[in-house]
Amino acid sequence: MLGKYPLHFHMAGDTMRGFLVNGVSIWDSGNRFISIHRTNGIVVSNVVGYRSIGHGFFLEDGTEIDNIFESCISILTLPGRIRPDDARPAGFWIQNPRNRLVGDIAVSSYGSGFEYAIPERAPDVVPFDEEAIKTITPDIITYPRRSYILEFSSNEAHSNKLNGLFIYRIDMNRERIINVFSNFSAWKNGLDGISITVSNALLKNLYILSNSRSNIMIDGYNVTIESSKILSGAETSVNTQWGIIVSASPIIIKNTLVRGHLQADIVNNIRGFTKLVEILDNVIYGKFVFGYPLNPESYTKIINGNITYYLYRYDIKRINCTLNQEYMAQQCIG
Repeated sequence: MLGKYPLHFHMAGDTMRGFLVNGVSIWDSGNRFISIHRTNGIVVSNVVGYRSIGHGFFLEDGTEIDNIFESCISILTLPGRIRPDDARPAGFWIQNPRNRLVGDIAVSSYGSGFEYAIPERAPDVVPFDEEAIKTITPDIITYPRRSYILEFSSNEAHSNKLNGLFIYRIDMNRERIINVFSNFSAWKNGLDGISITVSNALLKNLYILSNSRSNIMIDGYNVTIESSKILSGAETSVNTQWGIIVSASPIIIKNTLVRGHLQADIVNNIRGFTKLVEILDNVIYGKFVFGYPLNPESYTKIINGNITYYLYRYDIKRINCTLNQEYMAQQCIG
């Protein structure tokens, strides 16, 4: 039933900041674990949720900010019918990025472990009057995609039906505040370990392995991956098709091990005519496929010690570009 949850914070605004839910166990819930709706600053700590119908830990409509989920675990979320998206229930369902998730675990969700489903506009904040919106509510609440990740660190996601971490989308922040995702582990998820559409993001100290389709899929602008391990195949117990699939520009991958994937460790899959810039700095990988960027000025810069190589998709002066990609790569890099 809509609005009937084990723990429900309903439209309290800032009046309950600092309220603590600590050391609670919630099991066999017919409808979520904890729901926070238009309420800010709630601290949810050391909570175990087992077997929920619909999303587990739930921020409802994109107006919720400054809430903290710390050292919580979601185990087994099953499809529900309260909302259409309950058909793919996440362990943690977040609709405004300006919240903190620290040391949480999502296991066996029927959807993704962690899902940031960010609406372009938070629904029903005020009557649809643009001038009224500007005077009544902050921009980050009215338009959550213009906000930024407050904190996402030391979380884990495994054995979920879809993705370990799924984000759509955080890419409209005009201040270009960096969205940081650190110390995240994801393995044995049914689609991707990480599938995100973000801009101005730093992903560091990742440990991503043995996810079914790809370990990381990135779309967006200005993304860096550093100091991480992205593994599959002989390195792990499950074969992953793709290591890192990139549709972002520019992207920098540095000080990272990417190895063992069936199709390719790194594949550039840019869409449209955007110029693509990719930099691989001190990256260990096997097979790299420089996708299909339609802008002939796109390139990948590969830094290996004191030597720098450039790989262009269309480089008439060096290569007959009707040749296959592997031969092109050998000629440009080898």
